[in-house]
Amino acid sequence: MIDMHWRRFCEVVNDPSLTSDPRYIDHAARQSDQVGFWAEVGRQVAKRTKAEWVTLLTKADVPFGVVNSIEDLLSNPHLESI
Repeated sequence: MIDMHWRRFCEVVNDPSLTSDPRYIDHAARQSDQVGFWAEVGRQVAKRTKAEWVTLLTKADVPFGVVNSIEDLLSNPHLESI
């Protein structure tokens, strides 16, 4: 399941070479270099907005969580309602 999510993520970022890259070929490989793996994910994520990622990853059925900045929290509808 984990490798399937990675393949879907690679499809969303339109970089199929990531699925055959030995550093990311399977879950064990991705876990062996967490710093490098998350640096690559960060490079990919920086290419789009949060809203775009929410739409794309939801549609691709890739688990994710949005990370908010302080600025995001200042305009959060839930916090504004308090």
